[in-house]
Amino acid sequence: MLPFENLSPDPDNAFFADGLTEEIIADLSKIRALRVISRTSAMTFKGAKKSALAIARELNVRHVLEGSVRRAGNHLRITAQLIEGATDAHVWADKYTGTLDDVFDLQERLSRRIVEALKGQLSPDDERRLAARATSDPRAYDAWLRARQLFHTYGREELERGFQLLREALATVGENALVYAGLAITCFALYDGGVRHDEETLRLGEEYASKALAIDPEMPAALFALGQIRWKRGDAVTFLRVLKRAVELARDSDA
Repeated sequence: MLPFENLSPDPDNAFFADGLTEEIIADLSKIRALRVISRTSAMTFKGAKKSALAIARELNVRHVLEGSVRRAGNHLRITAQLIEGATDAHVWADKYTGTLDDVFDLQERLSRRIVEALKGQLSPDDERRLAARATSDPRAYDAWLRARQLFHTYGREELERGFQLLREALATVGENALVYAGLAITCFALYDGGVRHDEETLRLGEEYASKALAIDPEMPAALFALGQIRWKRGDAVTFLRVLKRAVELARDSDA
């Protein structure tokens, strides 16, 4: 899956296009019958002027998904097209419109449509995983996407800004597993990046991860954060156990 192109009037909405790309990759990775290229590899093609045929050969995949996102205020339009790697032929193309309140339904519909186009069969376990949502609150989801883009930069100012953004979201939306997981991951990054290299940052990150898992014991992002923090504490046993569980749940490439 190639990074969605941001066609929003506001270029700052690029975070939403990148975030949606990651979310669809995560959804498709839940389907056991599919092999999906990781986010890290997919993002190297952001803005690349290469044909789908060339990219398919480079990544050794049978199909390439490309598309765009347009966000204007509360309104969303997502377009997507599936291309056969060997022939560069379109398998299907579709358009999804709605509001930010519909983003979870739009994302699930798109993921299911891709599986259908690939003539894949969803097992009952696949169905359950695909229908599972990390949050039902669009505000929490928006904060998560913004903070995650900042997290990927690993810059001092960006990490601090992402942490503050998630703290503000927590005050707005209340107890939320996805926001807690984002805070835990950011605490790990702040510690690992030397921005806040102290025991309090690790303690706080572990607390956030535990709160996320108390709400949703099967949240891969929270397991990932907890594992990373335990690793920094020298607890390799817990690191392996929780990261393996994260992979079982979502085949997360980072995990």
